[in-house]
Amino acid sequence: PKYATALGYESQKSHHIYAVDLKGIDIPYLAYADTACAKSVGSQTGADELIEYCKTTGTQYAVVEDHEPFRFGPGKRIYSQTALILVVQWGNAVIVLRFSIVPQEIPFLVSKFVFKTLGGSLDLDDNILTLKRLGGAQEPLHDLATGHVGVALTKEGNAPPKVRQETLDLCIEGAE
Repeated sequence: PKYATALGYESQKSHHIYAVDLKGIDIPYLAYADTACAKSVGSQTGADELIEYCKTTGTQYAVVEDHEPFRFGPGKRIYSQTALILVVQWGNAVIVLRFSIVPQEIPFLVSKFVFKTLGGSLDLDDNILTLKRLGGAQEPLHDLATGHVGVALTKEGNAPPKVRQETLDLCIEGAE
């Protein structure tokens, strides 16, 4: 879409969100492990791209109303209006995540609450996320140039993970 500027010129907003880990591996849909985040969150741009991926691959997702406050650094408080419910597979476990969507350009951030609920243990030495409450399922962590670690939300070449509608409904109704 085109945007007018203060000088009357037009500019176009065009970018894609993806990450490359320090080993040079492209990871198209990745979430940062953010233990300072109270709720999982992502940007509208990132959500739109991930929804297109879900439609193409048949990955289960839902978009629902949401109203959660967020503040990033010293910035002003902003609110989500929608949330993206997404089915992912980490290790051998299928998980439903809920990301509040905000207008600010940020990567997907997985909250401390999600990791605690899953019994998550971040082994930063070996770059492994272990989910103790899910039978010890393990998922690779990726070191990013920003100094953060991330976990993949999608897996190329795998069949999309599936859950029963009742499971999806828990997150649709507000559970993270």
